[in-house]
Amino acid sequence: MFSVEIPMTHTFQAAFGRFTCTITFDPVKHSHGEQGYGPPDKQWLPPPTEADLAAHFPAYREWIHTVYSAIAAIIDDEYRAIIQDRHPQRPKWEAWIYQPDGSAKCVAQGGGLFEPYRRRQN
Repeated sequence: MFSVEIPMTHTFQAAFGRFTCTITFDPVKHSHGEQGYGPPDKQWLPPPTEADLAAHFPAYREWIHTVYSAIAAIIDDEYRAIIQDRHPQRPKWEAWIYQPDGSAKCVAQGGGLFEPYRRRQN
């Protein structure tokens, strides 16, 4: 018996000034709930500073909403995500639920860093 693996990874990319952000999402890993599989992989090139991220956050936020909406459509189910603004003087976070039909709703928000981000920094 033969087996063929077809990559199912989806890649989203956008430029913010001189920075490029690439998001890679694997729906197979997501659907199987693989241990340790959290948010999609994100890579910035070149790596931005906190000040760079703050300057480009409004455009990034607009773009990431389209990415998460696309992910909900890919998995044909709701998709939950945290959007973290790491602004140096006023960090805040928002929790969103995206539906396959493209609708989205902010279900929670708070100041500072979202708890899992705080743990990773320590």
